[in-house]
Amino acid sequence: MMIPFEEFLPAIETVVQLFDKVNSLYLERLAEQMREIGDLIPSSVHTLDVMYKMGANVAEIKSKLADATKLGKRGVEKILERVSESAYARPAAQGYIRDTSIPPEVNKRLQLFTATVARQTSDALDNYSNTTVIDQSYKDAIDVASAAVASGGSDYMKAIRHTLSDIGGAGVKVQYESGHRRRIDTAVRMNVTNATLQLQQQSAFILADSLGTDAFEISAHKMSAPDHEPVQGHVLYRAEFDKMQSGMDFTDVDGRRYEGFRRPIREWNCSHMASPFDTKTGIRMYTDDELEAYRKANHDGCTIDGKHYTIYEASQLMRQIETEIRRQKDIRFTAQKAGDDELAKTALARMKAFSARYTEVAKAAGLHEQRERTMITVGDKQI
Repeated sequence: MMIPFEEFLPAIETVVQLFDKVNSLYLERLAEQMREIGDLIPSSVHTLDVMYKMGANVAEIKSKLADATKLGKRGVEKILERVSESAYARPAAQGYIRDTSIPPEVNKRLQLFTATVARQTSDALDNYSNTTVIDQSYKDAIDVASAAVASGGSDYMKAIRHTLSDIGGAGVKVQYESGHRRRIDTAVRMNVTNATLQLQQQSAFILADSLGTDAFEISAHKMSAPDHEPVQGHVLYRAEFDKMQSGMDFTDVDGRRYEGFRRPIREWNCSHMASPFDTKTGIRMYTDDELEAYRKANHDGCTIDGKHYTIYEASQLMRQIETEIRRQKDIRFTAQKAGDDELAKTALARMKAFSARYTEVAKAAGLHEQRERTMITVGDKQI
């Protein structure tokens, strides 16, 4: 059967780490130069040496970003090739459909669509590489550091501590046409994840056309988001499935009616999958009792700090904490490179507090800790 999306996560993270490494290099070079500026006397702070060093550092960061983009595109191609290959053994072959052979014209459609998704994702990585906010953010930080020295104040680190914290918490960012900014590693993760999900689902649609199935079965999992939970595990005729994907009210093959929802299946970070289903020969993968057990366990949930959470909500809380742990690690790394021991100590204390909170939430919800999600990439190591 098609490889579960979760099995692609390590490969996706390998691509993300390439850009996370660039982020750490940016923080390191900027923090080191700010430390050097702190050692200057006021009359030397606006010398050409400062500007030259800034230009050289920015050039190095951009060069490494270009390298990361090139390697990242290769990684994406391998991921999408594997997704396409796995489509040749669809879940539709689980006794649901008699003939599961793939006609040549369908194979060609799959290859063309795979190439299209790969090109779009590759273009997006190129765009990220070209729209990162490096020059201005670097210059702004150097200006703050230079102004702190020029003012002749005695406590340089105190004067720039807020800037160091902001830099560490933000890192290299991508700027979209809308003006919105997002950390580059986060942007890459979202893009590659969405490409993988999109290709898996579209492969299923292409094969459904080839096999002539009349319906789709929605996959199910124990921690469903509330919008998709009612329909997970159920089967919809094609016309009703199209209604659902368009946000309209819809009905499943058993006559159950559902209110429309805004987020389509398999899009916007949805991990549900719609698989080809033949209503003449097919047997649902999940019974109503099993789906009700999933729903009940999710909504029974857990209590954290006196507040009730569904298991899904607790999992989302864990994602938020993971982000904050990574943020504090970046701040600490930046502070250490800049020589700000006080900020480094504060960030470490916050990191430990969030880490303890993470364990607390995981234990209360009965979820596994995923410490790999809290790592940052520095050089060839994850810390």
